[in-house]
Amino acid sequence: MALDVLDGVLTAVTQQSLEEIIKSTMTIPLNMTNTGFTLPDNHQPDTHYHDALSQPLPMPSPYCMQLDESWNNGILSYNNPKRIFNPETYPSGSSGMISNAPDFMQFILA
Repeated sequence: MALDVLDGVLTAVTQQSLEEIIKSTMTIPLNMTNTGFTLPDNHQPDTHYHDALSQPLPMPSPYCMQLDESWNNGILSYNNPKRIFNPETYPSGSSGMISNAPDFMQFILA
């Protein structure tokens, strides 16, 4: 995804990891203490849901969504929410962070 390419450019230019860039430019200055790429095992986030025909359903991991055939053979795969518990997971800016409502509001208001 384009954001992952941008992540690569930022890390090459700054010589910092994406996690360090996010911390120094966003989460620390905005006091977003519950935002990051991983969570400890004892922290359980809310259940993630996806749209279904009659009602929302809990999102399995991985979750595959059908798209137009012209992109990635028509399949987009989300590996959330379980990836947030693995500290070895690639820190993806396009789909790899977790936060809570107060931290996200702090980000929006900044």
